[in-house]
Amino acid sequence: LLLGVSDFLYILFASFSTFRIISLSLIFESLIIKYLGKFLFGLHLIVTFDLPECGCLYLSQDLENIVVIGTSHENLSLLERENFMRTRPKYIIEKLYADKKIDAYINLSTCLRTEFYIELNSNIDAEKIKNLFSVDMIIKKGMEAIEYLFKVSCGFYSVIKGEDQILAQVKGAYSEALENEHSSKFLNIIFNKAIELGKKFRTKSM
Repeated sequence: LLLGVSDFLYILFASFSTFRIISLSLIFESLIIKYLGKFLFGLHLIVTFDLPECGCLYLSQDLENIVVIGTSHENLSLLERENFMRTRPKYIIEKLYADKKIDAYINLSTCLRTEFYIELNSNIDAEKIKNLFSVDMIIKKGMEAIEYLFKVSCGFYSVIKGEDQILAQVKGAYSEALENEHSSKFLNIIFNKAIELGKKFRTKSM
């Protein structure tokens, strides 16, 4: 792999968190988004994401701090989800944040899903957080978690594929996190890009 001047400068300053955040934004801007905007065999929508190899290399440590822990209609029935919500799962994440065991979180809660997008620190890992809940939560980490959010925003995991409501719900979850100051620069970039991608996908697939 041949490094240009810009790559060399990136590595030189990679230890500075602000620089990493700015660079992450630029890398997301360069994502190659391939839209196959056709309804194939009953509304199957396809989007692929290609992150440059250098991006994965430089940002692997930061990306691994991003996780999504949650549940949805895909792994719990309606009754199970209703019973789970009565346990007030968001209070678990709120306490972790108040105790500084996690750096930031965004709570995406709808009638179909309860998901927490979290920026971890060294005080607790994703498996320990998962074990705090009363149901078996799904965990996705790093680039898998980010790609999952992108697909959620595009409506891949909605009952009606590509519907608009989920994009509004992602926007609402992000706005709530900003208003209550429990997001982070890293999560801000990721959610901004997810919202932008959701808009572009619907425009391209119409």
